[in-house]
Amino acid sequence: MKRILVKLRKYNKNKYRQFTFCLIVSITLVSSFASLILSNMIKAALPSGGDSQMQAGILFIIDLIGCFLLIWYAENLFIKSKSKELGIFLALGTGRGKLKKYLVKDIMPILLKCSLIGLVLGNALTFIIWNLFRTIFGREEFERYQFSVTGVAVGSVFCVFVIIFVNMIIKRYVKKLFVLDLLYAENKNETISCTIAKRTLIVGIIFIVTGIFLGYAVPLISSFLFHKGLPGVWKATYLLAIAGIYKVLVYCISFHEKGRNLENYYKNIIAYSMMRFQGRQNVKSMCVIALLLFGGLFAVYYPLDLVTAGLSAENKSADFSIPFRTEDDIFDKEEIEALAYKYDVGITDYRESHFANLLTGMIERDLNEKKELVSELVEKDKYCDFINVNQYNEVFGSRLSLEPGWYYTIVMSDSGESYFQNSDDLRYVYDAHGNRKEVAFKGEVENDHLLGAGLGDAKYILSEADYQSVAVDLSPENMISSIIFNMDDEGKQHDFSLEIYRTILSRTSEDAAVNSEYDRYQEEKARQKGEEYFNSEKLEMSVDNADLMNDWKYYPLITEIYSSALFQYAAVLLFLFSYIAIICLIAVMVILYTRAMTLGINNRHIYLDLYKLGASEEYVESCVRGQLKSLFVVITGIGCVTSVLLKGSFFVGNDLYISQTEISTFFFMILTILCVFGLMYVVYKVTVKNLVAVINERRNK
Repeated sequence: MKRILVKLRKYNKNKYRQFTFCLIVSITLVSSFASLILSNMIKAALPSGGDSQMQAGILFIIDLIGCFLLIWYAENLFIKSKSKELGIFLALGTGRGKLKKYLVKDIMPILLKCSLIGLVLGNALTFIIWNLFRTIFGREEFERYQFSVTGVAVGSVFCVFVIIFVNMIIKRYVKKLFVLDLLYAENKNETISCTIAKRTLIVGIIFIVTGIFLGYAVPLISSFLFHKGLPGVWKATYLLAIAGIYKVLVYCISFHEKGRNLENYYKNIIAYSMMRFQGRQNVKSMCVIALLLFGGLFAVYYPLDLVTAGLSAENKSADFSIPFRTEDDIFDKEEIEALAYKYDVGITDYRESHFANLLTGMIERDLNEKKELVSELVEKDKYCDFINVNQYNEVFGSRLSLEPGWYYTIVMSDSGESYFQNSDDLRYVYDAHGNRKEVAFKGEVENDHLLGAGLGDAKYILSEADYQSVAVDLSPENMISSIIFNMDDEGKQHDFSLEIYRTILSRTSEDAAVNSEYDRYQEEKARQKGEEYFNSEKLEMSVDNADLMNDWKYYPLITEIYSSALFQYAAVLLFLFSYIAIICLIAVMVILYTRAMTLGINNRHIYLDLYKLGASEEYVESCVRGQLKSLFVVITGIGCVTSVLLKGSFFVGNDLYISQTEISTFFFMILTILCVFGLMYVVYKVTVKNLVAVINERRNK
């Protein structure tokens, strides 16, 4: 028995290598990514509890699923290749229990060896990535590689799960009752027998559009028009889009009509017939590959969106935009000019404005327990910043006019209203004595300089009379200052910027070291009720604290410092999410290559018959290309198009319009898709070359 097993393993060594390769790749990628995402380096670089970490976690789950599907596909192919052996052993009287032991003894050493190799390679890969980060950042906390016990534990759990799952597959195959099914399982095909017409494509497209519309657009429309959310079960409507993708794939694989060009039809009839003969097998594997490709592309789109938004904000603002509480006395013009002289830097366009930080009454919107969007006028809600219209005109050179009782809302030039917050939500303004003044919305005023810095309170413009009536007897803590200026292209700009930033951080009081969600009135309300105010945590005022850029309420936008911080943040995002995308793309390429080679090898007898009928090598190769082209083109096309459509729906759904920043992101998305098509073309050419070589090898025998 052992001799037979040894000979069988030598005979099927290529299939053993393929199975081993898939196992090692999957375990390596999972353990490496787990060690990376759970490392202190990533936790320090990404804002804790932010969207970046949440997206990384979601994509990690997607990639876990992708690696699992890769192992599942490889295991099924491997077991399927051994079906003939199982059938022969059963025909010779071998019991199912003994067959199960044979398979376990045959596969278990491979699983254990691949698990060990994958864990070691995963941590080695993490070590390389860690040192690459250290080179990019050059920061002390990245100087040494820290072995991640948690990452190894996650990788080990994945290995255990793989071993259990593979044993379940073995048990399932051993339970097959009919010997003939096992003998011919390797050559079993799932033909699409139904008549395929163009209406299949039309119905598929309708299903895709309807599924996305029902799953994403309808809940937004319901919230916006009817102020009512939909239950979570409504997300099941996305399944309609998946069914549509399946129909489109069936059409692309199986439909081929004569048309006007009969020569082209008969030239490709063999390739199309072979694809239809194994249609359902192809469609199933293509759905998996398209899902992985979709996940990989979406992993790239997220950091591109954040980076383009950050660059857009940087380009619109002045070189220095510094908000601070007036009582902190951070800077004055004389001190800034003195520092500029020290570093040989020229100061231009210096502007200084002052705001009154006042309690307001606002329209608040939220979803209730029934997921209905409820609007409520809160008479005392939160603090906001107000500026006199005359001072605003003087500082920014505008010609605004306001009658008493009206206000302007200051907004970014590339922003829009959301479902929960609108520009006309302000209703009341309170002075220091609690006297209320009712105001009405006049319009929006764009100012990227004021809003380009920090994540502070909303800012409004009041008439001269209204401002004088509410901004009386204010304490220093109710005054906010803003300094805006540019610098020329000479001198030590970076050193000057860094000195400004360090001075701001050192002079910021503890009361101002708060996150963007902090509000004094909400904190007072919580204290009066004896409750804990969750936004009272103080931030560390340190140059090395990367969270300040995303979380600090009074973060100054200093172009030199912001560019450096944005580069580090972008480097983490691009590298981390690109790593996720690589995991998906590797799985896509391996599954696609394996599926294409399997498809061709299973049909090799047809190609050999073509040779016997006198076909040339060029014609056989054209049949191979025609058979595989649809696999590569359709999968890549559907994965790319669906990712762009869904991302585009997010752009529109966020604020009901597409901003210039989102257009820039879309441009980079197209470049990414072109790179993916180029990569898939390379894999396609390699697959065709190898498959033709295998067919010719069998022909020569």
